[in-house]
Amino acid sequence: MATETVIGLDQVVRSLNKEISKIDGASRAGLIKGGAMFLGKAVPEAPLVTGNLRASGFLKTSTGEVTRGNNPKWKGEVSDEMEIRHKEVLGRVEPKRASLDSFSLTLGFSAVYALSVHENPRSGKTGGVSPKGRPYKPPKGSTASAFATRGGWKFLERAIKENTKKFLDIVISSVKKGI
Repeated sequence: MATETVIGLDQVVRSLNKEISKIDGASRAGLIKGGAMFLGKAVPEAPLVTGNLRASGFLKTSTGEVTRGNNPKWKGEVSDEMEIRHKEVLGRVEPKRASLDSFSLTLGFSAVYALSVHENPRSGKTGGVSPKGRPYKPPKGSTASAFATRGGWKFLERAIKENTKKFLDIVISSVKKGI
């Protein structure tokens, strides 16, 4: 029995794989750019007292690259603790969201109180008074106010919900440019 082969098929397959790798690279770039856009929308909406919550925002890829949150500037007596916590969080982050096959990214906030602030409907809206009517005191040794006067709760969730279409447009545009 004679074996027939298609002449030039190996070259076609190489060319196809080259084009696919361009799409993959462009998709990764689009995911990173889109994730940075989400974080860029969330950070200014996070309640602001010292700025440490906003500084704790990060974006980390499954390849270990930290594209945002590399070198935050911490303020106040807790700056050493914030730095340690930030490094710990980045060290144990297992990227799970916005995945594309084996590539993924995770974005979030490393401040120990980030989740509490994110889920508190009063965040940024207290006027400096507790639910029981007691005034909030500034953190020990701080000259900052003890309460946020800007920002609000669900800052990351809102940024994602309100900008999902823009995120997809960024990824699609990156792929189209990469082809």
